[in-house]
Amino acid sequence: MELNKNKIGFTSWLEYFTDGIIDELLRLKKELEKEAITPDTILKEHHQKIIDYIKEKGFITDREYSQLIKRAKATRNLDFRKLIDLKLLVKTGKGKATYYKLK
Repeated sequence: MELNKNKIGFTSWLEYFTDGIIDELLRLKKELEKEAITPDTILKEHHQKIIDYIKEKGFITDREYSQLIKRAKATRNLDFRKLIDLKLLVKTGKGKATYYKLK
């Protein structure tokens, strides 16, 4: 028996398939909006210096960061905190033994 492609109705299957694609794209749009770039998520040059240093050396301390860039200690702490909040860094140790590594 020969199958006649002209007699098979693909319309309902195509509607089902495209509805699935549309649903998935809408779900992805919502996920991407959660990860949208905002002033809070934009990395400045000094943040990138931290990341580049860690990529080269494996970790960074506050003292090493202070030698890379002229920023007050409180501001340097905010820089590290931002990168930790963005889940880019992890803090290890306490006090003067504190260092930061890429997550």
